[in-house]
Amino acid sequence: RMTKPGGAFVFCDVMAGDASMTSAEYAAFKERNALNDFLTPTENVEACEAVGWRECHWIDLTTDMRISFQLMLRKVNFVLEHGTISNIHRVPLSNYAQKIKDRIIQIDRGIFKWVVLHARKPVAIDLMCKTPVPFVNTSSLLEEKKEGASVVVVDILTKMPREKIQALPKTVELLITLSAGLDHIDMQACADHGIEVRQSGRQAITSHVVQYALGFLILGLRQALSQLGVPFPKAGWNLNWNCPGKPLTECKIAI
Repeated sequence: RMTKPGGAFVFCDVMAGDASMTSAEYAAFKERNALNDFLTPTENVEACEAVGWRECHWIDLTTDMRISFQLMLRKVNFVLEHGTISNIHRVPLSNYAQKIKDRIIQIDRGIFKWVVLHARKPVAIDLMCKTPVPFVNTSSLLEEKKEGASVVVVDILTKMPREKIQALPKTVELLITLSAGLDHIDMQACADHGIEVRQSGRQAITSHVVQYALGFLILGLRQALSQLGVPFPKAGWNLNWNCPGKPLTECKIAI
């Protein structure tokens, strides 16, 4: 409940290894480590995913733990051999040394692992607006070269270089683009052929672009795009991905 959407959840702990223990070993191990469940790293990942976490994976740090135990054992043995300790303190210290040895043996047997598990809280996104116009590529209609047409309507996905403009019927007088930008159209070629260029839905599109930019900024900071299955900012991304909703201009937002 405390983790924000897109936030990371990381914990490290002792987890079950690939080898099995005897019933007596298992009972003693659970009691000593106050364990209710002794799951493998894979089972812990599955448990996290079952309750809604995403991007779950684990890192095996068992080798580092073995080194740590070896250093601890070396320090304890040095104190036992060279320290000035009473017999009262020697007994628990010797027992402690034996427990460390037992742990090292258990690591070598593969009974347990020391693992760091990482997961992310999923992000539920419902964009505030739908695209004001359908982003459908209409270049196939241009190939038909319908004679007598006076108006051609294209979208931002339809590139209009000089050669394509030259191939339009001589009757075309107006080219309408469903976009705020004009970089997909050779404006000089249109002027040379006496074709006027106009933009449709510019105000609505500009407003929606701002909302998309804000939305993707938040998604990027939360690293949520991968969770939503959106191929952004990879090649091939376009505005066909969308969610229904309301424009921000029609909403009251409280922060």
